Amino acid sequence: GRPALVYKPNKCSVTSSLPHPGPMQPSPLTAHRPENRRQALLEAAAHRFLQQGYAATSMRDIAGDVGMQVGSIYYHFRSKAELRAAVHEEGLRRIHEAVTTTLAGATGAWERLEAACVAHLRVLLEGGDFFQAVMREMPRVHEPGRGRLIALRDEYEAIFARLLEPLPLAAEVDRHE
Repeated sequence: GRPALVYKPNKCSVTSSLPHPGPMQPSPLTAHRPENRRQALLEAAAHRFLQQGYAATSMRDIAGDVGMQVGSIYYHFRSKAELRAAVHEEGLRRIHEAVTTTLAGATGAWERLEAACVAHLRVLLEGGDFFQAVMREMPRVHEPGRGRLIALRDEYEAIFARLLEPLPLAAEVDRHE
């Protein structure tokens, strides 16, 4: 099974958890809604990209995973590269949300940094295919959405930079390296 991060103030431990169930399947009642089909495609693509890699995954594979015709994917995404960018964007959105939600309940500079680190690690270890697919490979330089992904990543990293500012660190510690 995948390791699970258990938060304990000033302590972190890794324990065993249930195996990941694979891509999400939409319910028959909501599967026809475009936003649900899009989400199902994102889930299936993240799972395939993680398991097989981007190059080895076909749009036909992804379509089959969600029970749709391959041509129907193009209603939601213009290309496989655009789909990969959307998977990355969703992964970054999820980790950003997890960290900012955790920070809302934390007080004190060190406690806020610790809470953010724990939330980050929790998503990394337990967050499913999205974040691990994001970590695996970034879209290439000229692919759609790359600039937006870099901006989202920079915004996420800025959270941690802001958390370091109020910490009472030794003068020789570079907070930006």
